[in-house]
Amino acid sequence: MVHENKSIRNRILVEDVPSALQHLTDILEAMRENRVLEIEYHPFYLEESQHIQLLPYFVKLYERRWYVYGPTQENRQIKVYALDRVQRLSISGQTFRMPKGFSAEEHLATSIGITPIRIFRRVVS
Repeated sequence: MVHENKSIRNRILVEDVPSALQHLTDILEAMRENRVLEIEYHPFYLEESQHIQLLPYFVKLYERRWYVYGPTQENRQIKVYALDRVQRLSISGQTFRMPKGFSAEEHLATSIGITPIRIFRRVVS
């Protein structure tokens, strides 16, 4: 949107998001080229970091934090990773195919915050 309004760009102030500084550019490049990311990720709930081969499907900014979503090479379930918990990141030579018809908006349609939830409806007779 800012790029579409070049004549008033100096009048549009966008807040800096610290988690974008280190890895966002590489993630976007990997997304453009459908390349697998090699990530050292330190989850909040573990003492040790994990090595992950991530297929970066999409990114989302939520409450001043960037997140990358995608499955890993080992598990095809789409998970979310906070960029500020990524310790190291590199773009591998491996490529992947995005699922035909995949939509980030549809994936997050039932989300609360950053986490997609399943809604179960119970019918009582």
